[in-house]
Amino acid sequence: MESVKLNPSEWESVSDLKYEIPTPSNQVLTGEIVKHIFDNLGIYATRKVSIHNEEFRLDETISISDDLGNTQSIPLWGCFTNINGNKLSLLAIEFSIDKEAALLVQLEKLPLYGAYLGSPSMIGVMTNEHWIEATLFIQASFLAGMEQMREIGSPFERLEKPAEMIKNMKTFISMYDGNE
Repeated sequence: MESVKLNPSEWESVSDLKYEIPTPSNQVLTGEIVKHIFDNLGIYATRKVSIHNEEFRLDETISISDDLGNTQSIPLWGCFTNINGNKLSLLAIEFSIDKEAALLVQLEKLPLYGAYLGSPSMIGVMTNEHWIEATLFIQASFLAGMEQMREIGSPFERLEKPAEMIKNMKTFISMYDGNE
């Protein structure tokens, strides 16, 4: 790699700079963000405190069909807590066959976020009733928010009336599969 003289007065424009900064691809970074969030919540990790605590297992399931037309009912886990007077809701599902999982997170009055652990992993945000893939900036904001959750230490309770979150989980999974 050629060295660059760092004297801005001599540059005609920023495009005159001829260097590359080695960075991981966005997909690799997204995968690491999702793994970190899932690990902190005890999804596919051995944790004392986990969203997969039987106390948070919901009565509702989501039915998924595979490529052969076989249908499987998959359990859901949901919980919530209050943070500064706003409800933080979490809904998770694991696809044990593929070791894939999905998570929805919503802090009251803020957008709904979704994270999918798979190949590839993805983070999405719901805007105007539609899911879109999150930019790296939004992914970083989501990660920062999830990190703060560990410091709050509020007790979680089982998610009540999860119908809207379940509907959103179905559309998130459909978006991941390319069907939305």
